[in-house]
Formats: sequence, structure tokens, C-alpha cells
Amino acid sequence: MPAKGTAGGILFGIKNMAANIISCQYKEFCLSIMLKNSTDDMLWRLIVIYGSPYEEGKQRFIYEIHNMLESWNGPTLIGGDFNIAMFQYEKNNGIINQRWVDALNNWINFWGLLEYKSPERTYTWCNNQDQPIIANLDKIFCNTELENAYPLASVKSASRAGSDHVPLIFNFGVHEVFKPKLFRFENWWLEREEFHELVFKTWSTPCRESDPIEVWQYKIRMMRKKIRGWARNVDAEIRKNKQALLREYDMLDVFQEEHSLAEKEKERMKEVI
Repeated sequence: MPAKGTAGGILFGIKNMAANIISCQYKEFCLSIMLKNSTDDMLWRLIVIYGSPYEEGKQRFIYEIHNMLESWNGPTLIGGDFNIAMFQYEKNNGIINQRWVDALNNWINFWGLLEYKSPERTYTWCNNQDQPIIANLDKIFCNTELENAYPLASVKSASRAGSDHVPLIFNFGVHEVFKPKLFRFENWWLEREEFHELVFKTWSTPCRESDPIEVWQYKIRMMRKKIRGWARNVDAEIRKNKQALLREYDMLDVFQEEHSLAEKEKERMKEVI
């Protein structure tokens, strides 16, 4: 769904191996997708939300999400940026419009929705100002039909580095079987000096074969084996450093939910991004 100015906009994508899209319905504030799982053929609906950030659009938003749930009573997962807090404590300055808070909670209670909460974060949005306003605006709900189908489902959060929203990751709690990764050449390998040294050393390794084709195949197999091991170690180191930086960012991000950051700490958050 296209954005309107600097607000709104929804991007949806899906792996064909996971589910098939049966139908899509576009509204003003949400996108409704009917899906059929590839594994168990279960039919369910995903509703992606971007609530109105403006006062004049909030009543239309409330009407719309009510109407969306009237058209289907099967398993439903609803999530996105509601732009409305559910309680006063979900905003650090405590300033809320009780009318819309009540309207959102009435919608939740009327349809008997269950909220999936991330245990890692209290707030999901920050305005990134020197005196930040933070709030819990991003939410994920389900109806009882979906909870019965996936009783082990849960939500966790990722780092919001580079954004004003904390990404919420929904896990259905279904065991996945991972296939071995295929060998693929990565362009960034060429930027690392040790990669060139590895290629030279591996290609120069003596070979007992005499036939040119067999020599070529031997060297290619050896090259793939060496590079795969090297890349795995480099990837692990990069992921380790990235996670360390994200943990540092998140630690400061969570700290500012209750305290003011010093200028040095604010600059460090910008450096990490």
C-alpha cells in the first residue's frame, strides 16, 4: 500500500514455499491477506495495520478494523503500527487521548483478541529527539482460533537501530527443518585481503592428478571447501561484532526509557547506526 506523504505505507512479502495467497483486500489503514499454508493446508488471515497518525483519521481507522473482523471468523493474526496506546503507562510522558485509548480497548475486548507481547521491550516507538518521547504503538493480536492452532506462538523484538520503530518478530512455534546452504560466491569476499591470499595459496596446492580436467576439478573442490570454511568463520565474526553493537545500542535505547542520556551516549548511538 502506498504511503500518504510521510505517513502510512505497507509492504508485504511471503515465501511461496510457506503459504499461498488466496486473496488480498486493500483498505485505507490496513491490508488483509487470506493465506493457505503449504504444510497443513490451514486457511488463515493476516491483517497488517498502519493506524492513522492524525486525529482526523482515527475514527475511520477504528471503524475500519471493526469491519475487517466482521467479514471472517477463522484464524486471524493482526499486527502493525496502531498509532494508539492501550494504556497511559504505554507512553513515557503519560499524555494520551483517552477517547482513542478506550476505542482501541473496546475493539480488543469486543472481538476477544489476545495480545502477543515482546518480553524484551516496554516501548516500540521513539521520536528520536534529544528529549525523546517513547510509546508502545506497535502490537500483534490474534483471535482464539489462531491461538488454538498455534499454542506455542510467541513474539520477540529486534534492534530498532536505524529506525524509530522496534521490529516485532512473530514465531508460530512450529519446528522448522533447515536444509544445508548451497555454496554461493559473495562479492564482498573480494574486498578482504585474506581472501585473495587464500585463493592464491589454495590454487597453488600441488595436485597428483595429471589430466587437466581432473586437475581443474580437484582445485575447484579444494577451493570450495577452503572458502566455505573461511567464509563461515568470517561470517561468525561479523555477526558477533554486529550483535555486540546492537546489544550496546539496545542497552542505551532501553536505558533512555527511564533516564536521560548524556550527549556522549547519544553520539554513540548515532555511531552504532
